[in-house]
Amino acid sequence: MDTVNEIETITAPQYCDIKQSFARLGEKPDSLGSLVDAATLLVNAFLRNHTEYRVILYLADKKAGGLRLMETRGQFSREFLEEEAFIPFGQCLCGLAAVSGEVLICRNCYEDPRHETRWYGLDVHGHYVIPLLYGDTVLGVLTFYTQAGVDINNMQKAFLARVGMQIGKALFLWLQERSRNRAPF
Repeated sequence: MDTVNEIETITAPQYCDIKQSFARLGEKPDSLGSLVDAATLLVNAFLRNHTEYRVILYLADKKAGGLRLMETRGQFSREFLEEEAFIPFGQCLCGLAAVSGEVLICRNCYEDPRHETRWYGLDVHGHYVIPLLYGDTVLGVLTFYTQAGVDINNMQKAFLARVGMQIGKALFLWLQERSRNRAPF
């Protein structure tokens, strides 16, 4: 068996799993937590576990002019969560991604000037910051903590942008249902 066929045999099932997970990501979730969990599994599968298991979901609050922390996965201190509960649009990586609508990559939180918030108790890390788009509207931001020095290519960055659009679609459906039922988050 030649190398190309071996690679295809190994990656074809993984590709199918990723493709199916990607398609399901655009469906209305049961909860914001299930949406974060599905996105985490998909991103980790595609990027070969470059992320740590620390993820933050922010929803856009246009009236307040920023992002509200809605869900987390992983370990964060109470002080961190209180301080990061609201991020103004344009501030730090998450606020910048919400304004630009573009995926932002941070290789090192202590060297990247866009990473304005400093928590010196945290180890050196990076971020994948994904705006959650529905059409041209940013509904929120999903932030993955990564190992320091992580880098991705243009194809991987484009994939993260597509993930943001799929999550944006699911988030729109979820928010629409909550609004229709007048249910709080």
